[in-house]
Amino acid sequence: AQLSNDNNLILKTYFDNSIASLPPWAPKDHFERTIHFIQNAIDFANSINAYDHIVLGYIRMSTVLRQKDDKEKALENANHALEYLQHIRSDSLRALVSIELADDYHAKGEAVLASRNYNNAYDIALKSKNHYLESGIYHKLAQLHNDLGDSLGAVNLLYNSVKLNKEIGNRPGLVEDYHDLARYTDELDYINMAISLADSLHM
Repeated sequence: AQLSNDNNLILKTYFDNSIASLPPWAPKDHFERTIHFIQNAIDFANSINAYDHIVLGYIRMSTVLRQKDDKEKALENANHALEYLQHIRSDSLRALVSIELADDYHAKGEAVLASRNYNNAYDIALKSKNHYLESGIYHKLAQLHNDLGDSLGAVNLLYNSVKLNKEIGNRPGLVEDYHDLARYTDELDYINMAISLADSLHM
């Protein structure tokens, strides 16, 4: 991509991948290589003022650092993404910044700030009618409530997601709904519903 001197191709190579997805038990050198790759992506995006990609890079860096259990640096990178929002028009990307900030605050045990940012992301998703993102935020808020000992609040949020996903016909989303309802309630019926629906969708 670099030899081609094609900026769009270089951006595609850096950002069209799932490199930000690492399990916490991944070897240290995997984290270091991933962090180095993402930093190179951010630096390149900065060099051509590709603001959407800069923000996406900082979001990914934050995610990897949180998975690495470096919570302070994770939050620092999420805040770097926030600094570029004045250049961002995409509602989805703006919502993702709020979600990343919320995830970092959640990891740090700062529930009020996490809730505030999840709700900000929810407002953006609602305003832009991004129902898939809206469903995902219900799950984020449910996890936060459950971690605070409010399992009933978590379940009610997931019921909202079930209702939404039924309305829009998001069957893979329903699998996730039933999966998390099973986790929070230990109800066997939800497990069976998740398995049956996943099987019908060949998931």
